[in-house]
Amino acid sequence: MCGTLLGQHREDGFIPGDDDFDVGYVTDATTGPEVKADAIERIEKLAHAGLTVVVNREGKPFRIAAPETGPALHLDVTPIFSDGHGHVLLHKMACLPLELDSLRDCITVDMCSIPVEKPRETASFLAAYYGKDWATPNPYFTYSNHMLPRRAAQMLNQTCLTLAE
Repeated sequence: MCGTLLGQHREDGFIPGDDDFDVGYVTDATTGPEVKADAIERIEKLAHAGLTVVVNREGKPFRIAAPETGPALHLDVTPIFSDGHGHVLLHKMACLPLELDSLRDCITVDMCSIPVEKPRETASFLAAYYGKDWATPNPYFTYSNHMLPRRAAQMLNQTCLTLAE
């Protein structure tokens, strides 16, 4: 997903300066609390399997690493869900005009000689996520000034975990 998908699709590798491997999973949960409960269940299974699981300061689910590799080599994991109104939501800043099923339909490709899965309609995802100029590298791209519809922002905030959770 995200920067890793952009690098694989556009550059057949990683984007210069990328420091992680972004992955996502599609969940059938449709509300923020349901997505959070689903994420907690997955986090518990990963932790019981011996992986290190970290949630960022804002409570965004979640980052995993194997103990033998340490935190420098990790996966950023993002739940992907539908708001029920023709949009796909992921992390705290993305509400995309896509159908959830478009992200379930995946193909296997090579990335740095390793097979990975990506959405068959990768270009559609990248255009929705990064904008129509996604194919042109932009070292200044950021989501920090991205505005979300209020309903989407509320749903995404509800997916974040608290310290107690």
